[in-house]
Amino acid sequence: MKTNHSRRNFLRGTGVALALPWMESLSAAASNKPPVRFALVYFSNGVEPIHWWAKGQGAQMDLGPALQPMMPFREDMNFLRGLYNQQAF
Repeated sequence: MKTNHSRRNFLRGTGVALALPWMESLSAAASNKPPVRFALVYFSNGVEPIHWWAKGQGAQMDLGPALQPMMPFREDMNFLRGLYNQQAF
């Protein structure tokens, strides 16, 4: 059985192989899934809690003095309390 190994077939196959990584990124960009977000805040010497917590929720949320620059984003913010990581101590 004879196979056809022409230069044209080789170049066609090479072009497809080079385009594969970009094709994967196009399908990911076309999806309507929101991006994954991650936020981390680290205070090596601690903070005064009264300045870093909010009262209320949504548009009525009252932010502490340290969070005043974040007022335009208060409806998109979440505050978590009571988290404990035993391995951190």
